[in-house]
Amino acid sequence: MINIPLTDTELICKYLHEHNLPLAPYLSGDKTLDAFTAEQMAQFRSALPVSYAGPRAMYDEDIPIPPGHDLVILRGGRFLATHEHAHEYIEFVYLLQGENDEFVDGNEYHMKPGDLVLLAPGTRHRSSSFSDDVLIYYIMVRKSTFENAFLSLLARHDALSVFFSDIVFKGGVGRHVLFHTKENQAIQQIVLSMSNSADYDNEIASRRYNLLFELLCLEVIQHHLTDILTKDTRQSDLDIVSVLRYLNDNLTDVTVENASAHFGYSRGHMERLIKANTGDTFRGFITRVKMHYAETLLANPKLTIHEITEATGFRDDSSFYRAFKRHFGMTPAEYRKTSDQPVLA
Repeated sequence: MINIPLTDTELICKYLHEHNLPLAPYLSGDKTLDAFTAEQMAQFRSALPVSYAGPRAMYDEDIPIPPGHDLVILRGGRFLATHEHAHEYIEFVYLLQGENDEFVDGNEYHMKPGDLVLLAPGTRHRSSSFSDDVLIYYIMVRKSTFENAFLSLLARHDALSVFFSDIVFKGGVGRHVLFHTKENQAIQQIVLSMSNSADYDNEIASRRYNLLFELLCLEVIQHHLTDILTKDTRQSDLDIVSVLRYLNDNLTDVTVENASAHFGYSRGHMERLIKANTGDTFRGFITRVKMHYAETLLANPKLTIHEITEATGFRDDSSFYRAFKRHFGMTPAEYRKTSDQPVLA
């Protein structure tokens, strides 16, 4: 177990918690505590993040993340309960040891060590940690950095990439994913290394900081995509990641019937599962993944449109042309002329 002594601010919060005293009057006013010096009280008022002082509709990226940098990591305060808040950036909440209750848009998670919650922009949430031994870290990431570090590690045309891109960028309420990384020592060391190397005045150290975050994303993608919960997934449901991988591996000829048969589910249950987790019908989601695959293939000038039609599983070029134009608003040939690189849409 890692033993980090309580800071003066955490000692004050612990005192307030144990004596059932409200936080706000001591944080925003001039009230003092006889057990602590005036200097300790002043530090207490200046040290706490704004989310502890009261609710705020939305925090933009530049509030926690220094200008010119891509991310920041903060260790969460002990004996504190944040007010519900949301933000424009992406946040990872990682519990290294102890216990934490995370409330995310009506969902309550009693986090265990190794749990990692990915919170999309606009997702309202709050945390509650009341013990000496808890170690919880908040990694706040610009959206562009997340796309480069996390989504780029997935194939651009992959169903999983579309799925996670939807969670982060598509919009909606309560978009989040809970990863159970359990006792993954590599993730623990990466998070601790990030926490110990947050030097924003040194370009080399800042680059190392970003590389550590990329390593964190890689570790999660390699080892923990099969053990997740989303706002629409419960323990009794089929593993959505396994379904998405099956759809991707059989993209050219997959149907709701053969996918349902493969997993032993009824057609209706499979359709509801895809709708709940992607917002699309089964057919609509498959078409969207095929379009992103086609987008990637069009970047290769050696491939003909007919070859791309076959690779994406359309029965003929006309069907492919119609689907592509509905999705992108232009023909494949027009897209190839105007686009330098694929962009998820």
